Amino acid sequence: PALPPDIPIHFDARGLPDRISPRRALFFLPSITLLIGFFNTLVGYAFYERWRPAAYMLWGGALVLQGVGLLVLRSLLHLILG
Repeated sequence: PALPPDIPIHFDARGLPDRISPRRALFFLPSITLLIGFFNTLVGYAFYERWRPAAYMLWGGALVLQGVGLLVLRSLLHLILG
């Protein structure tokens, strides 16, 4: 409730906002990390029998990405809820 209805979400090289979106756009990044993590997990299972190092790298990347997504979500919730 403390955020304005429209917020800048992208800035140019001079630091000026060049994209304005509704505040719900803040939750796109955590959702994208969830989708990419799910995709990495599925592709890792596909590679597991043929090339295990690739599967482990995909799973490790998925874990790191989920951790970053959770940190972003926590920061957003802290920002929104106060």
